[in-house]
Amino acid sequence: MSSETAVVEYKQADAAVEENEQKYEDVKNFNEYTKVTRKSLELWITYFQNQLGVLNFLAEKSDEEKEDFLFDLIDKDKNGHISAIELVAAFRANNAGMIFKRAMEKAITYVAMYDADNDATLDREEFKNFLARVTSEAESTFHDMCEYILMNVIFSANRNTAEEDAQAEKNADLISDDVKKKGRLYDALSDQRMMSLFAMFDQDGNGDIDFKEVANGIFKMKDIFAKSTQQVVHLMIMYDRDGNRTLDYDEFAWLILGICAIGEAEFGDVADALIEAVSSNNGLDDFNQEVSND
Repeated sequence: MSSETAVVEYKQADAAVEENEQKYEDVKNFNEYTKVTRKSLELWITYFQNQLGVLNFLAEKSDEEKEDFLFDLIDKDKNGHISAIELVAAFRANNAGMIFKRAMEKAITYVAMYDADNDATLDREEFKNFLARVTSEAESTFHDMCEYILMNVIFSANRNTAEEDAQAEKNADLISDDVKKKGRLYDALSDQRMMSLFAMFDQDGNGDIDFKEVANGIFKMKDIFAKSTQQVVHLMIMYDRDGNRTLDYDEFAWLILGICAIGEAEFGDVADALIEAVSSNNGLDDFNQEVSND
């Protein structure tokens, strides 16, 4: 029996049980009730036999085979890549009570974190790295974690509704853009140049950068900020999410990526230019004045 056959037979038994249970609503007498109940018991026996069949099938497989099987189960369109939309169902199956919106946010985050080639999906190698992270966070073994996720993906009743799936497909392009945007942030957060920039801008070394500290190095780059420093000031205010006129490391990274967007420039080029500008430590009175007056 193949992996696909084992799961298909289980799902068919599951659907048959659900369909028969609905017949109780139409029962009119004791005789009909007895017939429906007898059929229900027969279907439940088949259901559990098929469920046991899937478990026996999994027990015979290596960890690598289970990993491939899990990938194929989540990869609904069989294109060799797992999108955030496809990962949502797996998250909900493994987290009873998780609402669709929360599952989508989590899926976008994890795909962005492990999408090494920036195509907004996970290939098999990227998915393997994702599973390794999940296993580590759960303080489990890969064998146990993979089997646990598989059982939940196959057996869990916590699934998306048809309406949720339709809405996700309708917004597929927007979801993909969100994954790529978040992926750029994660790449920037782990880039040594971003860390160096933050340390250079944080002149008092307190772990936060105030608006005037941000001015160091930025104002000199008039070629990138030809559209006016005012836009940069507005970015600073927008990414200061707690409104304290300082930026922590994540907020600072979002600012730098926003600066890249203004200048239609790559992060690497902007980072190198900023490091050179900050290192020169020239006066930036004009930019400081804009920050003070905003």
